[in-house]
Amino acid sequence: MFGFRPDDVHYGFVHVERQILMYKSQLYFGPPKGGKERDAPLPQVLAERILTHQEHFEPIEVTLPWLDPEEPDLAREDRAR
Repeated sequence: MFGFRPDDVHYGFVHVERQILMYKSQLYFGPPKGGKERDAPLPQVLAERILTHQEHFEPIEVTLPWLDPEEPDLAREDRAR
């Protein structure tokens, strides 16, 4: 899985505050669709599987720059991380 932090997944819901975007063949974090953070429903069985997976496979930290819709051509090294 890519894009979840360990504390984003809960029994019954997942907290959505970012998505992975591709712009000019580069990966970026960006705001979720609609630009709003939200809690999305998550079936109990899927939440259990994700949480079990996180127990067996330690999450790794990934740092990507943010894609700012107002400045999509801002140089990659000048973007917030």
